Amino acid sequence: TIRGSAGGTVIDGGSTNGGYGVVLNGVTGVELRDLTITNAYEGVEIKGDFYTGSSRNNSLSNLTIRSVRGSGVRIENSSNTRMDFLDLSGGSTGIRIYHSTGNRVANSAIRHHGGDGIYAEYFSLDNSVMNCTIAFNGGKQVAMKDCQSLISVSNSILVASGPWSASSSPPRPRP
Repeated sequence: TIRGSAGGTVIDGGSTNGGYGVVLNGVTGVELRDLTITNAYEGVEIKGDFYTGSSRNNSLSNLTIRSVRGSGVRIENSSNTRMDFLDLSGGSTGIRIYHSTGNRVANSAIRHHGGDGIYAEYFSLDNSVMNCTIAFNGGKQVAMKDCQSLISVSNSILVASGPWSASSSPPRPRP
């Protein structure tokens, strides 16, 4: 467990062109909580091996991540990451899920990113979002590309700043 003091521990990457806030590479059962991460290329990166998905059962709780160049949270080749009470703003993407399964985002605010709020791609499946506010992102609020299943979104508020909020294509006109 990596735990900061509530509201008082700041990880400053020094520059959005350089380092990462926190990198968890090939780990299981790690918990990050009560941290603020700012001025990094990526806020938190959780990465496993492409073939074995060796990063699993990790959790992020009560994190504030802002002013990053890439993603606030990037999950790659990982499974069952639990993200609760995140406050993400000011990056290119709030949460990017790549080739990962069974991840859950709950009770979080994901807003004011240049691109998508949550973006899942390449064989990601069984990911869910509940009780979140995803708003005012420059792209889609929730987007998917080449996923095996949809992202389940429940009890959440989506406020679009673009023409569509939770779709990968424009809605069809009614006949």
